[in-house]
Amino acid sequence: MYPTEMQPLPKPVVVEDEACLPWNLPSASGATVSAARLGVPGKARSQYEKACNFFKKLKMAETEQHARDAIQKYSNYSAAWVMLGQALQGENKMDEANEACSQGVRVDPTFLPPYLCLAGLLDHEKKWDELLAASDRFPGMNLAGDMYANYYRSLANFHLGKLPEAQKCALAAIALDSEHHQPTFNFLLAQIYGEQGDLVDATAQVQQYVKFSKSRQDQDDAKAYLSQLQSRLSAK
Repeated sequence: MYPTEMQPLPKPVVVEDEACLPWNLPSASGATVSAARLGVPGKARSQYEKACNFFKKLKMAETEQHARDAIQKYSNYSAAWVMLGQALQGENKMDEANEACSQGVRVDPTFLPPYLCLAGLLDHEKKWDELLAASDRFPGMNLAGDMYANYYRSLANFHLGKLPEAQKCALAAIALDSEHHQPTFNFLLAQIYGEQGDLVDATAQVQQYVKFSKSRQDQDDAKAYLSQLQSRLSAK
């Protein structure tokens, strides 16, 4: 006996692994998702979720262990490689962190987080020339990729003393962050303006940073920076 009405096939479930990672990334809903991500088995995802819970609590050793368990159950689990990289960075195991993030790129070159993972490591280690080169690897993947590429280009150029280019890239990153999820972009731009002696625009960007930052300590640090900048420029 055949059914009188065909039922639609169930759609593959895509869990938002990115939600646990330390970047503001778009939902995978409606986006093209790689076969590697669709193929994550339940047992691997269960370990990833445990790693995620420990990562939120800043318990890096436990995060590392569960991320490794997830990878053991599914070696092509790019998000788990990224989570492992973040845990290893938190434990100051920088070479191992670099290898984990790089493996995340190798198993799924279409997934943005491992590229951001590598860029974050270069930022942490203050390798500005390498960061500038790395920021050319992920534009065009999606709008978030373009946004972070501009941010890291700006950051690298700022520390390399290339202020006009740093300003241009920071403005581009802010323009793509329409919902103001990344006030750090504003503070970077404030510092760029400050180094160029532009107190008015630096003040405006600090005000934006204070408005959208959720950390009272970060807000206070930004205000202290602005006070120091005002003193420095008035002394000239």
